[in-house]
Amino acid sequence: MSRMHGSSVRVLIADDGSLFAESLKRVLEGMSDSIRVIDVVHDGNTAVSRTLELRPDVVLMDVRMPELDGVSATVKILEKRPDTRIIVLTNFDDDEYVKEALGGGAVGYLLKDISPEHLVEAVEGANRQAIVLSPAVASKLTHRLSAVPSRDVPEWYRQLSRREREVIASMAQGATNKEIARSLNLAEQTVRNHVSEIYAKTGIHNRMKLIEAVRRIVAG
Repeated sequence: MSRMHGSSVRVLIADDGSLFAESLKRVLEGMSDSIRVIDVVHDGNTAVSRTLELRPDVVLMDVRMPELDGVSATVKILEKRPDTRIIVLTNFDDDEYVKEALGGGAVGYLLKDISPEHLVEAVEGANRQAIVLSPAVASKLTHRLSAVPSRDVPEWYRQLSRREREVIASMAQGATNKEIARSLNLAEQTVRNHVSEIYAKTGIHNRMKLIEAVRRIVAG
């Protein structure tokens, strides 16, 4: 069972599949004593109104829902409550969905075949300001970042070295310095040095703001 110190993570689930949504609620609350599902809704408009009313810490948002799709609901919520942590949870890893969701401000994009353990970790991670992506989506993000034409990226990104771009892509996937070091076969201190150099070149000295800047490049 996953445990966190302090207050519980208040979660709202938005999914048009009633059976799936209720099962999701049971899984989250059954596997973590730090998570409390405060509402379950089944359309986008209700997701917006109930989120603004109840102010959950994390919203699990399906993409395809009646009345208002999940990406549009995400944008509407974040216009009013920009600190809400929204994770898109869907069956679809379509490039456009990923682009629109991350560009709209979602902090996570997960596929519904995720294991219960990893879903709990993702919810808790999002509440701690992490970016949470399924492996397939993380791979797409890295590919999209590497494929962006140089004319379409800001000047600070052009100044980054190849290795610094690899590090920043991993940061955008929510990886810690230790995880980046392992994936790139580098010493953790070397990664910290790269991160410091990235901050210096970009003029952005906050990890979350840097990640948001990278997501804007990917979203075009």
